[in-house]
Amino acid sequence: MSVTFREQIRVLHVDDNPNFVELTKTFLERENDRLTVETATSAEEGLQQLAESTIDCIVSDYEMPGMSGIEFHTAVTEHTPNVPFILYTGKGSEEVASDAISAGVTDYLQKEAGTDDYALLANRIDHAVNSHRRDGKLRFLQTLETELTELSIDFLRAEERGIDSLVDRTLERIGTLVGADRTYVFDVDHEAETLTNTNEWCSEGVEPQIDMLQGIPQETLPWWMQRLERFERVVIPNVSELPPEAEAEQEILQEQNIESLVVTPMISKGELVGFIGFDWIEEQDPWSDELIDILRMVGELITTARTRRARERELRTLRSQYETLVENFPDGAVFLINADLEYVRAGGKGLRKLGLSAGDVEGRTPHALFPESVADTICSHYEDALDGTASTFEQEYGGERYRIQTVPVRSGDEERPHVMAVSRNITDRRERRQELQHTRDLLSNMERLAGVGAWEYDPEGDTLVSTDGINRVHGLDLGTDPTLETLFSYVHPDDRTQLTNRFDECVETGEPYEVDVRLTTPDGEQRWATAHGERVRNGDCEVVRGYIQNITEERRQRLRLEEEAARTEALFDRSPDMIDIHDTDGEILDVNQQLAERTGYLKSELLEMNVWDVDARLTPEEARTLWEGMDPDDRQQVESVYECRDGSRFPVQIHIRRLDIEQKDLFVVISRDITERIEREQELSAQNERLEEFVSIVSHDLRNPLSVATARLELVQDSHESEHLVKALNAIDRSQTLIDDLLWLAREGKRVVEIDSVALASVAESSWQTTETASATLDTDTMRVIRADRSRLQQLFENLYRNAVEHSSVAVTVSVGVTEDGFYVADTGPGIPESERGDVFEAGYSTDEGGTGFGLRIVEQIVDAHGWDITVTESEQGGARFEIIGVEFTGR
Repeated sequence: MSVTFREQIRVLHVDDNPNFVELTKTFLERENDRLTVETATSAEEGLQQLAESTIDCIVSDYEMPGMSGIEFHTAVTEHTPNVPFILYTGKGSEEVASDAISAGVTDYLQKEAGTDDYALLANRIDHAVNSHRRDGKLRFLQTLETELTELSIDFLRAEERGIDSLVDRTLERIGTLVGADRTYVFDVDHEAETLTNTNEWCSEGVEPQIDMLQGIPQETLPWWMQRLERFERVVIPNVSELPPEAEAEQEILQEQNIESLVVTPMISKGELVGFIGFDWIEEQDPWSDELIDILRMVGELITTARTRRARERELRTLRSQYETLVENFPDGAVFLINADLEYVRAGGKGLRKLGLSAGDVEGRTPHALFPESVADTICSHYEDALDGTASTFEQEYGGERYRIQTVPVRSGDEERPHVMAVSRNITDRRERRQELQHTRDLLSNMERLAGVGAWEYDPEGDTLVSTDGINRVHGLDLGTDPTLETLFSYVHPDDRTQLTNRFDECVETGEPYEVDVRLTTPDGEQRWATAHGERVRNGDCEVVRGYIQNITEERRQRLRLEEEAARTEALFDRSPDMIDIHDTDGEILDVNQQLAERTGYLKSELLEMNVWDVDARLTPEEARTLWEGMDPDDRQQVESVYECRDGSRFPVQIHIRRLDIEQKDLFVVISRDITERIEREQELSAQNERLEEFVSIVSHDLRNPLSVATARLELVQDSHESEHLVKALNAIDRSQTLIDDLLWLAREGKRVVEIDSVALASVAESSWQTTETASATLDTDTMRVIRADRSRLQQLFENLYRNAVEHSSVAVTVSVGVTEDGFYVADTGPGIPESERGDVFEAGYSTDEGGTGFGLRIVEQIVDAHGWDITVTESEQGGARFEIIGVEFTGR
């Protein structure tokens, strides 16, 4: 299996020798047709070219006039910190190599005579750029996930009027991150069968399309709509490759110069309500499933926010209708009373006839408005209604007689309902005759708005009297007189037994009941309702009186809110980073599970703390100075130290964002543990010191005498031919190789720089390309991803490959595969005798006369540095098989 990348690679080669840079350019572009080489003969010229064009990799000489290669690297880092940088120099001293490693260059390569050197350089460039691009894609997905977490918080706290502007900002932020040229949201109108572009963001230079995309017939995009109606994504890397059935879509997209796009459906209540799309005017490589899933989640965030806005508008309309009814009730007064017996709303012409206004009544109790005896009677009936019993009574006040009717009004999940009361002056007999019809009309309106229906059952006569509200709740035609059996028949079978048992118990014992049940209307619609009943005396007999209220929307709203809260909580708590939210006083208001687990505190403990109780370097004064200097939506990044519950500490990188939510300043803090990074930096520093000391010894005390000996022998060889001279030169060359291996062991030791997710086959194949393998072949058969330091893992493979090739006299096949808890490298060579397998990792061990004996020692060092184990066995073909176990896999 092989891994290829289609992108071209632009290389900048800087060397003060004009002839050499042109020669290098020619050979590199001949070696790899993906390479395009730009040249510069000074570091200053190279910096200018870097500022004017996009460069994927820099190759630089070390010794140049004005600015050395390492100084050039430092200047490049300030301009473009992440571009791969290879130091390609003829000055191959260990001091230069050490300086290059300390400076952080990507790779170091010494110039050699001949053209084979260019193939190695081309491979190094290709490997460096591919690794950089892979790392960039991982960082890109992490950035998108962090942005998605922040957007979730924004949408959760956004007010209704700010939803549209937040959608526009979301399209811009996500569109910019993914490099799209245009992002947009469309609404789907199923009744009109049209599509309408509601929100759009375009990058600079891209013509907006929103004005031309209003009310488009759905039949214009048949293939597109068929996929969206099935809740499928529309992913098109290349518009020109669309299938024949998408001819209409292809023509429209090409007219808009669109080459690639991703569209995901927006779904609410099991129905397609719109879609979100991302367009590019240039062809794109296939997108990863992770990226497309994040784009889908952006659409879900927008859908949830817009659904919530529509729900709030509907509630506001109902509230306005109710207030209009109350304020304009023509004959009498209307009141809404809460559980504390306070008037919440009041209105109607009858209120004004009493010389009162809504402001005089609202917020006060009956005892604050009426004589005690009158207030006591009124409050008694209000209390009955709060307990679920509707009533009608008459009351004398100010020489006039009033008829007052009360009915419970249940709202949401409140334990006790509100009370709706209607008061009419019935002093005049004529008004008395009209009162019944007016009251019925009012109650009917109130029932309609509240979704309530009242009923009364006479057990002796087995008769049921009900209001029109009962018909509305059950989906029956108005004017129908349902029987008790008819109403019970609409109750879901799983709820019917409970309701009938409670009803029978109420009839027999007087025990009141209130249960939530499911109803099925004649049209098959499923509804939820609260059924209430109680036995009361009506004249000389007892009846059962009650009401049924439609709570379908309240229940759906509660479920939607619970689902929305669960999604937001999942994003919040499943974030790999630590997250907390605090106010301007430093008081922690919310934390995710990651922060609690990493610091050892319970969530409840953290919510009783201030941020400086966790941040060991932060003082209240420093914190307030930092926060006061931030404007709304500003972001800051700092590094600090968190203190755990047990007193231990760990370093963190902190991202702070200020939010203005309902005129209150809050701060969202996303923190990441950087202990491993700090430890790596400290380890690297100490290792560099050891390296300096060792390199000094090797360079001055070993290499120099060997170099002198080589030169002397070559002079003698010019005038005397002798096999002894050849063997002597070979021995010196082997000594040089031994020194190189010793330097690696001293420089790298058991060190790993950066553990990351690494595709095993990718590293195995790239290592094969950088190893002299003669006529050998490589066979890989794995898709697994492991946690490892990519650079060290590549050195492991290179040494095992060389061991297989150098110890075989015929063409060898090397296989790389996985085991249950690791991977193996096997060959078809002569193998390793069982009696010697325990010695192969010792320094200096080799069965090859020309070998150094350090290759497998280096392999063992790399294995130990990762915390793995290695064993040697016999392969199926009789060759050597090295098994590395204790490896951590990611995914399948």
